[in-house]
Amino acid sequence: MARIGISVAMADITVAILSGLAIFPAVFTFGINPTSGPELVFLTLPNVFAQMHGGYFLAIIFFVLLFLASITSSISLFEVIVAYVTEELHMTRRRALLYITGLICISATLCGLSMMPNSSLRIAGMNLFDFCDNLSANIMLPLGGLLIVLFSGWVLSPTILRTEITSQGAYNRHLYPFLRFLIRFVIPIVVFFLFLSRIGFL
Repeated sequence: MARIGISVAMADITVAILSGLAIFPAVFTFGINPTSGPELVFLTLPNVFAQMHGGYFLAIIFFVLLFLASITSSISLFEVIVAYVTEELHMTRRRALLYITGLICISATLCGLSMMPNSSLRIAGMNLFDFCDNLSANIMLPLGGLLIVLFSGWVLSPTILRTEITSQGAYNRHLYPFLRFLIRFVIPIVVFFLFLSRIGFL
């Protein structure tokens, strides 16, 4: 399990570094602001590809790969919603999939339309896309992570925590005390200050 986790983490880091090496030189070459956020992908990079030799085909390949990356990484998040709806609302999996997929498609369409010039889909001075991005990335993710580690370290039974971390004693048994110490004392502090930083208090 630890070997798989390390492999996944290293693959993710490698892809991120290679993406940066491929994208940012082009961004700086054309004098584009590298901190433009989502606009860097959906508005700025198409202009970069348009000025490159063979950029039309490179743009197709890039956005197809981006689509595949986003879809595959969303499956795990999607499954959490489906599991909650089927268990708590006693809904069949098929119906839950249809409802949630429809809701996500409608929300995504509205977010996409909000990025059009002069769009009226705005909340708190931001277009709907930026608002949802700020809400999820700067508030919900760090706050959710903080609540998870607090629950795991201080509310969840130590026996259950040990069982989950070690896969019923099969893996990481010698690392469990250190991991539990991190979950209880170190990670909550780090995530708390990260959360304060993201919402502008630090």
